[in-house]
Amino acid sequence: MNPNVTPADDTIDLKALLLSLLAQWKLILLCTALSFVMALLYLRSVRPVYAVDALVQVEDSKGAASKALLGDLNDLSGAIGGKSVADAEIEILRSRLVLGKVINQLHLDIAISDPENTWWHNIISPPKERLLYTSQGVSFSENNQYFNILKLQVPQYYLDKNLTLKFNGRQAFTLSYQDQVIFQGQLNQLNVLATPQGLWTVQINHNGDLRREFTIIKRSLPGAVKAIGDNYGVAERGKNSGV
Repeated sequence: MNPNVTPADDTIDLKALLLSLLAQWKLILLCTALSFVMALLYLRSVRPVYAVDALVQVEDSKGAASKALLGDLNDLSGAIGGKSVADAEIEILRSRLVLGKVINQLHLDIAISDPENTWWHNIISPPKERLLYTSQGVSFSENNQYFNILKLQVPQYYLDKNLTLKFNGRQAFTLSYQDQVIFQGQLNQLNVLATPQGLWTVQINHNGDLRREFTIIKRSLPGAVKAIGDNYGVAERGKNSGV
């Protein structure tokens, strides 16, 4: 070691550091306030996301000897990059057959939104809307106002398109597309109408005087499967675990 070289001083002068921070207290306070405001705006404008998960164990119905042999084969296939026993079940759970039954049973092919729930509106007043999907239909409620769509069958031309639902008091409603009224019906009863585009079957129940507009979409089966698939995942937990 060269005796003429002075070792570097790695100590930190805490007093000088604190004084430098205190000298910039206005900037620090401004950044803190801006961060707080931005976080508050984000929480007020972003809708909550709800999630649920479940575990499914896939068991083989073969005998003990077959299971032992199958286990060895699974270990070998896993080592060479083959598929496990659960892979087929995963594909079934992702299939249109399974998802289609769920969509039809719970009316998940109906989407309802409030066009008044813009970003600025959510900042001023957080949305309190609630959608409930059941085997009977779809219920929409917001600030003590609600309605139920029990039946919604539209011609194929209007599938996957934004339709405007407008309530005209306590008795009637209309459905519009691109500012053109394409269907008129009575509330709290089944409405059936044959048009050149196809058959309409609509039943919307509502008790009260609601004079507002909503956007609804009747999705086709592929469109509904895709909408669910974007937020739906199936994966095996652990290699060759069958779970």
